[in-house]
Amino acid sequence: MSWVLPLLLLVGCAQDLSELEAVEVERANIVGVQLTSVALFGGGTWGRGTLEVDGLHGEQLVVPVTLRGGALGAIVDITRQEPDLLLELPQQTITADQLLGSYRGSAEEVVIIAGVDVRHLHNEHDVGIDQANLALGFGVMFAYEWLRVRVDGDRHIVADTGWAAEELGVEP
Repeated sequence: MSWVLPLLLLVGCAQDLSELEAVEVERANIVGVQLTSVALFGGGTWGRGTLEVDGLHGEQLVVPVTLRGGALGAIVDITRQEPDLLLELPQQTITADQLLGSYRGSAEEVVIIAGVDVRHLHNEHDVGIDQANLALGFGVMFAYEWLRVRVDGDRHIVADTGWAAEELGVEP
């Protein structure tokens, strides 16, 4: 019986994405972002932020998110950024849960103490992160980049848009 309480706590802390699935998005941004990147020909990016969503019917969601990703290419990068990520929405209506998952595309950067980091990333629902941001540190990058956005603390997104099983040659 000593395992019952920890199990109840674990189940009670599981993220409920139904609130996100119910909101049709009018505007969305990830604010208060703190990103750190370390790479040499390939490497990682990690950080946190807050997903702010305005719904078509007046709903407002504020959801803490975790950001993790990486890059491959011509890279030397040790930088720190605090950008707001402006999410560009597609023509068709999407729900807030479709803002989560993996964004992929290109990244360019030139930073010597301070400089510019540019991302052109999109997820499978055609939501984009296409902007330039101030970065601090040292970095030169021309790379393929991916950035995974998930609800903070949730390791198992129901609608994860990461690498598809078919792309990895694995049976679903």
